[in-house]
Amino acid sequence: MSSSSTNNSALPAKINRSKTHLLTRYAWLPIPVLLIFMLIVWACDIHLLYNSPYTQIVTYLAFSSLAGVVIASLTGRRFSINPSPGILLLGCGALLWGFAGISAIIASLIKKSPHAVDVNIQVTIHNICMWLAAWCHLAGIGISLRWQVRVTRWKLWLAGAYLAIPVAIVCIVQAVFSGSFPLFFLQGSGGTPIRQLVLGSSIGMLLLSALLLQAMHRKRYSLFLYWYSLALLLMATGLFGVMMQSVHSGLLGWIGRSAQALGGIYMMRAAMVARRESLNSPIPEQACERRFSYGVSAVFVVTAVIVRLLFMQSIELPYIFFTFYPAIIFSALYGGLASGLLATVFSLLMARYFFVSPMGQISFAPVYTASILFFIASGAILSWITAAMQQAQDRAIRAEAETALAAERLHNAELLKEHNTLLEQHVTERTVELALTVEKLKQEISFRSIIEKELRHSEETLQLAIKSTGLGTFDYYPQSGMLFWSEVNKWNFGISPNVEVDFDQFVNSIHPEDRNQVLHMMDKALQPGSSGEYRLDYRIIGIVDGGVRWISERGQAFFNDAGQAVRFIGVSRDITREMEEEDRRHAAERALQQETEERLKTLEALRRKEQMLIQQSRQAAMGEMIGNIAHQWRQPLNTLGLTIQQLLLFHELGELNREFLEECVGSSMQLVLHMSQTIDDFRNYFKPDKEKVAFSVNETLNRTISLMSGSLNDKCITVQVNAQVDPVVWGYPNEFSHVLLNIMTNAKDVLIERAVSNPSISVTVAELDKRAIVTITDNAGGIAEQNVEKIFDPYFTTKGPQDGTGVGLFMSKAIIEKNMGGRLSVRNLEAGAEFRIEI
Repeated sequence: MSSSSTNNSALPAKINRSKTHLLTRYAWLPIPVLLIFMLIVWACDIHLLYNSPYTQIVTYLAFSSLAGVVIASLTGRRFSINPSPGILLLGCGALLWGFAGISAIIASLIKKSPHAVDVNIQVTIHNICMWLAAWCHLAGIGISLRWQVRVTRWKLWLAGAYLAIPVAIVCIVQAVFSGSFPLFFLQGSGGTPIRQLVLGSSIGMLLLSALLLQAMHRKRYSLFLYWYSLALLLMATGLFGVMMQSVHSGLLGWIGRSAQALGGIYMMRAAMVARRESLNSPIPEQACERRFSYGVSAVFVVTAVIVRLLFMQSIELPYIFFTFYPAIIFSALYGGLASGLLATVFSLLMARYFFVSPMGQISFAPVYTASILFFIASGAILSWITAAMQQAQDRAIRAEAETALAAERLHNAELLKEHNTLLEQHVTERTVELALTVEKLKQEISFRSIIEKELRHSEETLQLAIKSTGLGTFDYYPQSGMLFWSEVNKWNFGISPNVEVDFDQFVNSIHPEDRNQVLHMMDKALQPGSSGEYRLDYRIIGIVDGGVRWISERGQAFFNDAGQAVRFIGVSRDITREMEEEDRRHAAERALQQETEERLKTLEALRRKEQMLIQQSRQAAMGEMIGNIAHQWRQPLNTLGLTIQQLLLFHELGELNREFLEECVGSSMQLVLHMSQTIDDFRNYFKPDKEKVAFSVNETLNRTISLMSGSLNDKCITVQVNAQVDPVVWGYPNEFSHVLLNIMTNAKDVLIERAVSNPSISVTVAELDKRAIVTITDNAGGIAEQNVEKIFDPYFTTKGPQDGTGVGLFMSKAIIEKNMGGRLSVRNLEAGAEFRIEI
């Protein structure tokens, strides 16, 4: 296969990868475009009305409600693993946003008529739900950044929080129906000040949440945080358009709804990348805390204003600053003294603007000077007390931790003391035992010295007997029991020459383990009718010295005419030295046998280790192949999903006909067949080779590159193949493909690790002296010189313990050189490393 054809086959995947990068890079672009379009429509005062409640219901269901449920499901699963209130509030915010619009339009239809809506009811319910959604998002991020809190009984918390959302929406609807809330919107005039404050604070909270998520994304790259922050910005953009409209269901309002619908799409995209990234938590903890606390202070103050305007407007309060004290306390509790003082000043300004006549101004009349001074002083004191209490609580927690640590150290010291006491007792006991053992050893040494002296004496006697004849004679008369031994025979049995010996002494001198055998053989030789021949080797115990010797005896019995044994004569020889040599020979044989068994065990261990390495290599290849399957299936699955969505869209538009349906079914079946063929290719790759066959190097190479094309194209790595010939080799094609996969996977990993610009892998196929030559070269800069000689060693890897096992190249070399009789080598070139396979 030529290099040009390889580049052409890799081109579509590379283009798709570039499109994905462009989509992510320019995902923010709709936000300024929508803002500019809103400002143009507002400046031109365009009033194009389209009031279709059912179109709004479909839009909210398709884009907002679905995205809210998906995000709530994602955060619910994460909350089951990490039960943090911040995560739970994030899910509640997603649900409130998802059902804000559809709840408002349905409630307005119920209140007025099935085909007309009450504009103020719809706007009030939607705006309050959106304000609660923004507050939940900001509160969720705030808790995650400030406190590491974990709740128990997470199932109860999750069920209660998610059930509280529809209950809260129902309560809001009921309060709006009963007229408990002030007027929010007048058709033709636009929103009232309270409505603008609610929407403005909602926009501010969404912007602050999005900016914090963007900051976290820059610290720890995460596509989930990136897409979710853009979704929040689009929600804020949509609320900005809704806030500027003076006529409900006008062009400006529909642009705002479109921005929120696009935010729903971005949320779905965030949920998709969250599944791929397997994030430990939707919101990482402890980031951007200082600059975040000041924004939280402003949110607390605005919340106090909105709560008073919505719920306490009819209550006459003698002190205008009464409702702002909780905001100051919470600000100081969250951010410290500085945040509490900031909340005090901001509360003063907000109270003057909203609750002091003339309203809508910031100036202060002299009549309020005492109240202002008192509020500033009390706010500062409250901030200082709250911050001091928080610091005292922190110090108490630290002191408690230090006390627990000191108690643990004291407990450890007591345990150590007990262990030392036990150790001293044990040492004392062992010392006494050692003294007794030493005494026993001294006695044994003394006894052994005596034995050694006697053995030396016996050896000297034996040497004299050997020097003379070495053979002793015996003469035994069974009928009378008389026994005669020669001096040499007495020497053999360890008896002095002047000592008389009888048959009982002879029997007693036989070793107890051999005595029965000796008597049996003698009785057999003396039996009437036998040949009378006697031949036996046995052990004796010296009658005098008590030493154990080996005696080799040969004898002959003589019988009278009656068949009775009358005489038994023979010779004896001391064969102790020969038996010792025999014992040593047997010991050597046993040692050799043991060594052989150990070597066999070692070979078996090596075989098991090799099998384990093969298994590890296969598992590593399996993991790589699963990743390749994911890359191979991603594009067909996306296309199939778009086709299915297109069917639903055309059905809703009334344009679904049989011709279009057949076209969609045909394209879908082609995608399914392509995915099925991909599975067959990967399944054939893992089939073990049972015997050697002749196979094409180029065909195996192309199949391997096809299996890796998804992961290579995903990282923008090009593969160039230069195959002027197509050699056919004898071996195992799947194992050869495994070697190619290991080498190319290592090249891909090092290209990604070193962030090489224009990464590429070059493969060359050639023939030399009837041998196939395959070289695989990358442009990653090569292998460190100190690692070149160790690159094929088992368990040697330059990756981390989570990324590599160090068995891939070791097994590749074993496959090429042991299984296929080839050679695998590596060297460094100017651009990178070159692996050379010869078969």
